[in-house]
Amino acid sequence: AGHSSGGQIVQRHAIFSRVPPRPQPFAVRHVAANPSSYAYFGPERWRGGRLALPDAAARVRCPDYDSWHWGLASRLPPFAASTPG
Repeated sequence: AGHSSGGQIVQRHAIFSRVPPRPQPFAVRHVAANPSSYAYFGPERWRGGRLALPDAAARVRCPDYDSWHWGLASRLPPFAASTPG
């Protein structure tokens, strides 16, 4: 579990770590509480109460919106790029 910047670390660990599937002698659960940002798994963002692609004007204003650390499309850190699977 992690709160604030610790929540960011927990979410990134959950994305890039390789925790084996159950059954294991213990369960692993990631709890990210109130991070300042979440990494999205796709290019969609919350807009009007649903996930949707940003319009063309928004993508021009912010061409890196889907880059690390808000998205996974580009500029991944070295530890993420070397994560198998």
